[in-house]
Amino acid sequence: MIIIIDTTKGIIKSPKYPDNPVVKSILDKKIKEVLSSLTKKKVTYLKIDEWGVLLDRTSFKSIAIQSA
Repeated sequence: MIIIIDTTKGIIKSPKYPDNPVVKSILDKKIKEVLSSLTKKKVTYLKIDEWGVLLDRTSFKSIAIQSA
């Protein structure tokens, strides 16, 4: 699985994560927290393991989890 973030500045792809229900549940929870935070703040940080990305509300378009 990979996380795909679409912004006005381009597409951001995460590293690959194992494709299993436990990992998907963890990713879903993290994404939900970040989206909730993004509604309250202009900028927030999505961090999973060693990978992270700053999300700016003005350039953020969508986020999705895709099976690899």
